[in-house]
Amino acid sequence: MTSATQQSEAAEEALPTRAPDYATREDLHHAYRLLLGREPDASGWSHLCRALSEQRIPPADLAMRFMESAEFAARHSGKAHHGPAEEVVLDGFSLFVRADDRDIGRHIRATHLYETHVTAAIRNLLVPGNVFVDVGANIGYFTNLAAHLVGPAGRVVAVEALDKNAQLIFRALERNGFDHVRVSVCAASDRNGRVSIRSDSGTSNGQAVAAGAGDFFVQTRLLDDLTADLPRIDLVKLDIEGFELLAWRGFRRMLTKHRPNVLTEFHPYCMRKFVGLDPGEYLDELFAYSSEVYVLNVDGKMLRCGSPEDVMSRWVSENDVANADGKRHLDLFASAKQ
Repeated sequence: MTSATQQSEAAEEALPTRAPDYATREDLHHAYRLLLGREPDASGWSHLCRALSEQRIPPADLAMRFMESAEFAARHSGKAHHGPAEEVVLDGFSLFVRADDRDIGRHIRATHLYETHVTAAIRNLLVPGNVFVDVGANIGYFTNLAAHLVGPAGRVVAVEALDKNAQLIFRALERNGFDHVRVSVCAASDRNGRVSIRSDSGTSNGQAVAAGAGDFFVQTRLLDDLTADLPRIDLVKLDIEGFELLAWRGFRRMLTKHRPNVLTEFHPYCMRKFVGLDPGEYLDELFAYSSEVYVLNVDGKMLRCGSPEDVMSRWVSENDVANADGKRHLDLFASAKQ
C-alpha cells in the first residue's frame, strides 16, 4: 500500500514546473506565503499538490481558491482563524504556540525565552506550595512556569479573555499534567458585565476598546469572586493592556485578605487611550497597598521608587531614551511582605 507521504511526493513530482498555463509547486508555495502569510502545513500542501497534478489549475484559479478560503477572509478581517499550534519544550514544562503569533508565540518558538526579567522574578518569588494568580495569562507562559514552580501542593489561577489563547493554555496543561491550575476565560474588571475586545489573527494580544469597536465581546468578572476559594495568594501578575486599575478595583477584598506580592505592567498610553483612565490613579492604588514599589528593569535590576511621581518620571525617561512617543511600558513590583 502506498503511504500518504509517498502519495504526496508522487503528486509533487507530477506537477508541472515550467508550463505558464498551469500552477506549479512554486506558485502554490507563493500563494501560501503571499495570501495566507505563512508556510504551507503538511496536510494542506499534500491535498493541493494532488489537486494541481490531477486538475491542471491555472494560476489565477489557484489564487482565487486561496482568496475564497475562510483563512484568507479571517486574515484580512482580524477574525478567528489561527495557524496550527506547535509544542515548545521549555525548562520544566511544555508550551503550545502559533508561529503566526507575531507578538509572543513566534518569539518563544525561536528563542525559548520570554520576558527574561519577569521570568527571573517569578522564579525567585515562587516556591512549592505557593498560590499564583495570573491575570492576562495570554498563551500561558507564566501560568505553566508557575505551575511547574509551585508543584502539585500549590495552585495557579489563570485569567485570560481570549478563547484562542485559553485553548493553547488548556493544551499545555494537559501535556504537562498540571491538574492544580484553574483557567477562567473572561476579563478581570470592577464589575460583572461585558467588554468589547479587539484582536487579529496574527497576534495573541487583545485590547479592550469602546463597545462596538471591537471584534467580539467577552464577559467581565471580579477577581474577588474568581479567587474567593483560595486559602492563600502569594503572587499576582497583572498584564492586561491598561485595564489593570479596573481589575484592581475588583480585587481589593482578596488583596487585603492575603497580601500577595504584585508584578504588574504599567502602560499609561493604553490606560488613557483605550480605557480612559488616569495612570496616576493606578499608581496611587499601588503605593497605598505597598510602601515598596520598584521598577523591574529588563536587565533584572530593581529600582525602588518612593512615590507615584518617581514612577512617572522613570516612565517619561524610558520613553525619551527609546524615542517611543509615550508607548513604552514599565514592569513594576509591589512588595507586600513587609
